[in-house]
Amino acid sequence: SLFHAGGSISVQPNHLRLFFAAEHNRYSYDATSLNGGGFLDNGDRDRDELRLRGRVSLEVAEGYLAFAEAAYDTRDFDRTLDRTGVNRDSDGLNINVGFEFALVAFLQGEAFIGHLDRQFGTPLRDFSGFNYGATLKWSATPLTTVRFDAERVLNDTTVAGASVAADRSIGIGIDHELRRNVIIQASLARIDSEFVGIAREDELIEGRIGAIYLIDRNLSANAGFERRERESNVPGEDFSEDKFNVGLRVQF
Repeated sequence: SLFHAGGSISVQPNHLRLFFAAEHNRYSYDATSLNGGGFLDNGDRDRDELRLRGRVSLEVAEGYLAFAEAAYDTRDFDRTLDRTGVNRDSDGLNINVGFEFALVAFLQGEAFIGHLDRQFGTPLRDFSGFNYGATLKWSATPLTTVRFDAERVLNDTTVAGASVAADRSIGIGIDHELRRNVIIQASLARIDSEFVGIAREDELIEGRIGAIYLIDRNLSANAGFERRERESNVPGEDFSEDKFNVGLRVQF
């Protein structure tokens, strides 16, 4: 389960835009039932994440903004040691420069490059390297929006010997407004993962269809079906799974 709380503020004096955001995420994992019977305890994945992000943007031409941004986050796990006997608490810093653009009224996006850094305690290996990301939003019709995304992200892992999974992802998503308060969604993504500290590499394909029902301005319900398939260069780590989910979201 995920509990999320956050807030942001944006100020735009003339051609300059200042943005700051803070968020807290609480992750809690249930035990996993095993095919041969019994359960796998996932309590070592329970954690709190705090993230702070600031961005300064400058309008350099009509429809184009150059920006510089920095983000700091900390990940604090409930358990001092995980199932492999290491402490996975970490701190991260991300610095990027890029452009926001609105080529025409129905085509907007942004692209950036930068540096990504994550620090761990011994014996886990730190990560420091190139960062990138891009998003393109196309309003195909007044009711249909298509999104293209590509990014590099560092995700936590419980794989022995690996400090973090350095993921490179590319994906496409479609939102269609069936009614004013009903949105149908579909997405497809490919994620290539390199596990820092060991020689493991994974390829993951994710597909999802779902719907959002807007109950009122602050409350919405959602439901979806997800299919995931993974191939790995480590024997026995390939898998496929189907997952259904339902939820409620509150925002103020």
